[in-house]
Amino acid sequence: PGGQVSTPVTIKNVGSEKAVVTASQIDWRTTLDGAMKSERPGTEGALSLNPHSRLSASEFTLGPGETRRMTLSLVLPSEFPATPQDYRGGYFVRATPAGSPSAQSFGVGANILAYETVGAPSRHLKLTSLKVVDAGNRSVQFTARLMNDGRNYVRPQIRMLVGQGGRVVQQRDDSTPAIFSGDPRLYTRT
Repeated sequence: PGGQVSTPVTIKNVGSEKAVVTASQIDWRTTLDGAMKSERPGTEGALSLNPHSRLSASEFTLGPGETRRMTLSLVLPSEFPATPQDYRGGYFVRATPAGSPSAQSFGVGANILAYETVGAPSRHLKLTSLKVVDAGNRSVQFTARLMNDGRNYVRPQIRMLVGQGGRVVQQRDDSTPAIFSGDPRLYTRT
């Protein structure tokens, strides 16, 4: 609370036509399988950074080969809750051919995702279920359900040891994308 940060954002038109670039705020979260899901601004309620983030330009035109450098800023007011927690927000950036009605044309899209941790929230990841089944061809399939029951995102590093007849037959290190507070994750590997 009371702090601010900024970072540069560069957008380049690598196409052969003039393009109109628009940036719209989004909320976002990760899904059960770890994919990112964008949402309408305000969907994440008090966890959204959008009321406090600004992109220095939200609509502009770029000619072929042109580049625009902008600034993404996050300013948390001093009255922002100091309760340890993760917050997130971002922008959907879309480029459409200039001269086309934007509602009728599709264009290239990208997301700018931001998250910020306030305070020092607790981290804890709970393994809620684990299932191992024969997948055929001398392989097994692991399915684990994880739950982040802390107040901070976690980035699990996973070490699997496969044993057979009292000896380790395979050892693997793996990871999964960040899991935000209160979110579940399904981890499946063969």
